Amino acid sequence: MKMKFNKKIRLITGVTALGGAVIVAAYLTNTPPFKESAVIKSSEVCDSLGGGDKITAALQETLPDASKYEFQDSDQVRADPQDNDFLSSCFIRADGKTALATVTEMVRWNPPKLWSNRTVSNNSDIGAREFDSFNAGEKSISSYRFAAIYVPCVPDGILIGGTYNLSVEVRATQHSSASKSVTKRSLAEIALSAARRAHKQAQCDLPSKLPAETIKFSPSS
Repeated sequence: MKMKFNKKIRLITGVTALGGAVIVAAYLTNTPPFKESAVIKSSEVCDSLGGGDKITAALQETLPDASKYEFQDSDQVRADPQDNDFLSSCFIRADGKTALATVTEMVRWNPPKLWSNRTVSNNSDIGAREFDSFNAGEKSISSYRFAAIYVPCVPDGILIGGTYNLSVEVRATQHSSASKSVTKRSLAEIALSAARRAHKQAQCDLPSKLPAETIKFSPSS
């Protein structure tokens, strides 16, 4: 009995030591749960997102913890008023993996409800089925995985095809450590800032219908 007891003691001691070694190794190699997350600087953020401390804070809340963030920006200007080709984007990688994508394009006008349905369908693969509306553009929606705004841009009679809007879409491909309610609001803030920037860069003629400051949510219909 004493021999068996001693074996158990040695086994427990060995397991404890192994566990301690793993913890130390995790700390030294900067892996979870000791991984130190990078702090996003405003100078790093894509110009197409609009910039500023508010957007930097929204990104920090939305992106997953990572030791390194990389930004790939395309901040186009529509110089020709007869041109209906406008596209801007920002892709953000967290530790080498795409974590957030923001794409804004000029599209021929469709009823806002149809645009909303298509947007939700396009994001169904990331589980973004529950969403709310907020007060921006002709139509705007946000969930904890995506946000989108339909922004008036060019009136009928200027471009071939009639009226054109900007379709702004922010898509989170990785989960954040923040709560769903926080990420929903942060994604809406990112979409709103990108929409303001795109409305200016696309030199839109129609009022944007974007709020000056506060985002107000309401259940989507």
